[in-house]
Amino acid sequence: MTLGTITSLGVGSGLDLQGMLDKLSKIDQLPVVRMRSQLVVLDAKKGAYNDISSKLNAMSGSLNALVSSFDNFKTSSSDTTIATASISGQAAVSSYDLNVTALAKAEQFQSNGFAADTTPLSAGTFSFSIGGGVTYSIATDSDTADSSEPSTPAELTAAINNLKSGATATLINTGAASNPYVIQLSAPSGTANTITINSTPTGVSFTQTQAAADLSMTINGLSVTKSSNNVGDLVTGLQFNIVAIGSATISVSNDDSNISTMVKNIVDDYNSFKKTYDNATHYSSDPRQQGVLMTDGNIKQVLDRVESPFTNYKAEGKFHSLADIGVTRNDDGTYSFDSSKLDTELVSNRDDVKQLLIGDGSSGSDSFFGHLSTVLDSVLSSNGPISSETGLFDTQESVLNTQISQTESFLQKQQSLLEMQFANLDTVLGKLKGIGNYLTMQIDSFTKISGGS
Repeated sequence: MTLGTITSLGVGSGLDLQGMLDKLSKIDQLPVVRMRSQLVVLDAKKGAYNDISSKLNAMSGSLNALVSSFDNFKTSSSDTTIATASISGQAAVSSYDLNVTALAKAEQFQSNGFAADTTPLSAGTFSFSIGGGVTYSIATDSDTADSSEPSTPAELTAAINNLKSGATATLINTGAASNPYVIQLSAPSGTANTITINSTPTGVSFTQTQAAADLSMTINGLSVTKSSNNVGDLVTGLQFNIVAIGSATISVSNDDSNISTMVKNIVDDYNSFKKTYDNATHYSSDPRQQGVLMTDGNIKQVLDRVESPFTNYKAEGKFHSLADIGVTRNDDGTYSFDSSKLDTELVSNRDDVKQLLIGDGSSGSDSFFGHLSTVLDSVLSSNGPISSETGLFDTQESVLNTQISQTESFLQKQQSLLEMQFANLDTVLGKLKGIGNYLTMQIDSFTKISGGS
């Protein structure tokens, strides 16, 4: 708060009244200084709680990622030159014996040759359909200066593709000695997608160069016919890519490569939380070095609740605790993780590892995940200890800001009143000083007269 001053204060009396006024003002400001210090402490406490909340939210995210990591799958093929597969959704551990007897092919046509890609076409209509469906028509002319209708092989090729009918046109330079440019017209693969050419401009003709064919194969002895060699509707969660005629076995297995990483992330998140907690609550004989939450009993309860699943959870299965899969507690309360131990157990005892870590994957399951996720949901909820405490800090800050504003307003008025009183005092003292000086002069004058006689 900036207080006004009377620059001439003290001139009349000769006293340092302005200095006295400034000292009184500083004394009056002490309650405001204390309240502002309390605001700084509250803000620091709230910041510490927010940091801890951020660490716990990260742990919650890593915990959910751990659950998802158990649902990852991978594929392998006994002969990748025949067939491969990729995961496209929720797959299942299994194997599929494929025997491919025919590949799907797209029907293809090739036009007669043209001397150049800019050779003028004659006026007419190129018309076609796919699979007996919609008929597509393109009008052509011979005026190469008119861009409204295709008039060259290059423009006709582009016009066919712009229809987005499913047919694809490609202009190819064959390198032949004469008329090297030809238009190749292809349909989607499969016998259901045959091309029917209804009309062509004069001087343009198309000849079939490849007939349409369907993919024919067996999967685990079951006959299958498909229009494409990329098959995504055969087995749920799998996309097959058939490459050649022959036999191959596609295997689907669990992909556990990320599980150790997810466990490590949770351990790292806990250690980060513990370090943040320790910094906020550490004791020091020097009050200036003490953690801002050193005396906060609420945050100590948060630590106890979050740490409990790490230290106290005991499972009923083959593995009883996190230590059985490589997670061990250090002397400072943090944790170490030996990923090689978990990786080994995943190979030989995957179901037991899964039961220990995530159970059935629900927050209420009897598993490490079930217990820790329940704790985190409770601690981080809108009515949990962190939100409740930070909400209390907000309320206290609001009250202090109101008190500061009211106190400063009162002090401003009090300062103005003191300035007026000091100014009046300066005037009175100045007058008294003048009277004193006058009396002194009179006494001195009288003394001189009396002495002189």
